[in-house]
Amino acid sequence: SVLSSQAQATIARLEKRP
Repeated sequence: SVLSSQAQATIARLEKRP
């Protein structure tokens, strides 16, 4: 679903941060 995709994208962004 879109919500799941958006949540995963946000998590990936935070994980990529130092």
